[in-house]
Amino acid sequence: MQQAMRHLARKHAAFGDTTHTVGSSVALPSGDLKKLEVRGPDGLGAVFEGDRLVGRSTVRFSRTERPGIYRVIGTDQTGATHERDELGFVVNLDPHGSDLAAATAAELPPSGAGNSPAPADHTRRIELWHALAAALLLLLLAEGLLVQR
Repeated sequence: MQQAMRHLARKHAAFGDTTHTVGSSVALPSGDLKKLEVRGPDGLGAVFEGDRLVGRSTVRFSRTERPGIYRVIGTDQTGATHERDELGFVVNLDPHGSDLAAATAAELPPSGAGNSPAPADHTRRIELWHALAAALLLLLLAEGLLVQR
């Protein structure tokens, strides 16, 4: 699905793997940039410049604790700063947490195993909507009779 969306948006991955999960590190190509800033969904991030950027073809960003959109802002050799859309990335939650396979009886808590007796509940539930509907019907009939007189 993600590849189809990238194709439809005509934004093909320019670098490495584009599937990032929370806690993983992302390798970003630095190219000819003299400053590279990564901002997370909460606005916090990291700045790579000077010794952290000189002589490297990629930098590794590992502060991906929150899922969301991470923006990359680069400053080139001329001093022009602009957002680098082709380097931006998205961090998703780990998909293994949404496994819908049925759990075994050993994985369930004792109350969910299905072999314990149900608690005894001797209270009787009384529904009032039948009586309220009947009273409303009688009021409408009475109103109809009074209007005709």
